[in-house]
Amino acid sequence: MNYLAHLYLSEPQPYPLLGNLLGDFCKGRDLGYLPPGFDLGVRQHRAIDAFTDSHDSVRQARHLFAPEFRRYSGIILDMVFDHFLARHWQAFSAYPLADMSRDANDLLRIHEPLLIPAMWPMARFIRERDLLSEYRHLDILDRSLQGISRRLTRHNPLAEAGGEIRRQYDELETVFWDFFPSLIDYVDQQHHKPAFWRSVS
Repeated sequence: MNYLAHLYLSEPQPYPLLGNLLGDFCKGRDLGYLPPGFDLGVRQHRAIDAFTDSHDSVRQARHLFAPEFRRYSGIILDMVFDHFLARHWQAFSAYPLADMSRDANDLLRIHEPLLIPAMWPMARFIRERDLLSEYRHLDILDRSLQGISRRLTRHNPLAEAGGEIRRQYDELETVFWDFFPSLIDYVDQQHHKPAFWRSVS
C-alpha cells in the first residue's frame, strides 16, 4: 500500500502515524535507532504490506498489466489503491480528505527534526505537494509514477504506466473494492486502535 492507505490504517498517535507513513525508509529488523513509538508504526506498515502482497485479488491483479509492466505491478497497484481510496474517501471516512491531508502535513512539519534523514525528502514532498489529497486525480498519479521511474536506477516502464491504469481502470477499481475492506478487517483483528478518521458516521 502507499502513503494514504498506510496513514488511514494507522493508530492515531503521532509516532505510530509517522512510522506507518514512512515505513519504507526504515531498514532492518532492529528499529532501536528510531524514536519510541515509531517502531510500532513501521511494524504495522510491514504487516499491511505483507497482507497486501499475499492477497489473492492483488496477486491476480498483477496479470491485468501488459508483460513489460508486471515486474513493477506492485508499485503500480500501491499507487492505484491510494487513488481509489482518495476518490472514494467518503465511503471510508466522515472526516474530509482535505482536512486529513492537512493534519498529516502538519504532523510531518512539526516532527521533521525527529525523522531519520532518509525520510526528509519524501516527507517534504508529501507536505509541499499536498500529495495525500491529490491522489484522487489521475494526472497526479501519472506524475508520481514518472517521479518513481526517474528515481529507480534500473530502466523501467513506470513513466508510461498511466496508460495501463486507464486501460484496466474498471477492473482495477473492482479489485480495490474486493481487497481494501478485507485489509481493514485484517488491521482491526490485530487489535490496533483506529484513528478517528476511520469513522464513517
